[in-house]
Amino acid sequence: MTTAVPAHGRLSGWDSVWEAVDAGDASRVADEVLRLDAAGCREVARRLPGHLARARQAAHERFDRLREQAAAEEERARRDFVAARVAGGLSGHEANQRWWTTGAYRPHQHAVDWRMRDNWIGPLRVAGAGTLGGAAAVASWILRRDFSGGWDGSLPLEPLLRVIAARPARWQADLAVRLAVRLRGTRPQLEDGTVALALELLRRTGVRPPDHEPLVVAWASTPPELEGDPLAEHLVPRLLEADGVGRVLRDDRLDRD
Repeated sequence: MTTAVPAHGRLSGWDSVWEAVDAGDASRVADEVLRLDAAGCREVARRLPGHLARARQAAHERFDRLREQAAAEEERARRDFVAARVAGGLSGHEANQRWWTTGAYRPHQHAVDWRMRDNWIGPLRVAGAGTLGGAAAVASWILRRDFSGGWDGSLPLEPLLRVIAARPARWQADLAVRLAVRLRGTRPQLEDGTVALALELLRRTGVRPPDHEPLVVAWASTPPELEGDPLAEHLVPRLLEADGVGRVLRDDRLDRD
């Protein structure tokens, strides 16, 4: 995907953000978002939802190209190996057998990381978190179904925290609560960074954690640093009441649902 450069040589706010999304670089997206003025943020927020399919397609096409290149490199390596062995006196069949059985063929030598198929997700999460207007819209954007269930649906925690930190304090506190009540106390949320983001925002904003049992389960599953954790005074008293905490403390695991 190419981005048109204006005659004056500088990309617009939208084009700069989109170029960073297209590169699959969530940290760069955060940099570009933080440079936007109010009008630029509104433009990005307006255009983002309509570009989900485009971002997905571009990432998949990029992955497919790299995979084809890797396959071609592997085939060239095999042909060179076989040709050299045939020149040394082996038959073509024997040379091919040695390619597969002597360690010359290494399956991961030209492999392409499958997570690259989903490297559009993290950058888009950051772009929306930094430009969409309301905290409710941002919470829904970060956790939207389009962004889950792929090869790499993990949240880019540091870039997300950077763009969120640029918002007003009350807005950040609102987002922290909204994300906290979206927790379900499950392992996927623990592993993909949803729990880490919600807990970190609660800590940073100082807002009182909502009365939500899965939040207590998620917090107990991290496990927390009790002495230095500002959430401890609120959540420790709920440990004996929240359904699922006993299982976590006993087995150190979360449901996989």
